[in-house]
Amino acid sequence: MEHTMIPQNVEGKENDLEHSTQLTTAADAMKHYMQARHRLLHPAEWHQLAGPLSAAFELVDNNGTTLQRPAAAGDYIRIDIPGPGTAAGGGYDWVRLEALEEKPGLCTALRLRPCPNPQTEEEGTAHFFREKATSTIIVERENNIITTSYHGRNELPNTKIAGTADKLRNAAIAAGAFAGLSELQWTALIKGLADGNSQ
Repeated sequence: MEHTMIPQNVEGKENDLEHSTQLTTAADAMKHYMQARHRLLHPAEWHQLAGPLSAAFELVDNNGTTLQRPAAAGDYIRIDIPGPGTAAGGGYDWVRLEALEEKPGLCTALRLRPCPNPQTEEEGTAHFFREKATSTIIVERENNIITTSYHGRNELPNTKIAGTADKLRNAAIAAGAFAGLSELQWTALIKGLADGNSQ
């Protein structure tokens, strides 16, 4: 299935990961898809799905208030990565859910983009990647097969941020991502989205 949600990679790292599960019947496949869709739209569950060494995600509004509902376009996700956070992000990394598309019963896709901390007036991106980077996560059903996938685009370290400590921290975390650590987390997450396996 073609996905217009995934931007073209212009510069920086490109990352594509996929996991598929085949079900016995159409009814089982639809049930499995709806469960995977639910997990995708509830970022607070992602940490449990990806394992104890992964980041923790919290769906919030622009005031930082936790949202107790499925994710929607325009929401923010506050990310707590193991280790020190940035001063710009108030100790966290921030992304905005800039797009959400659905084909009912067939596909749910969301795209995340690094953004400034919405709780401050600072304009700089509060994330270890620059604002050009995107993360697109997709859950789809084709007949009896459920596929979850992650697509990272234009991943470049955010070293233009103010503050030497934040620059060094972002460079170090981006280096870890480039070395394959992010692939391990995203692979665990998309498997967890599909199968619900907590670790």
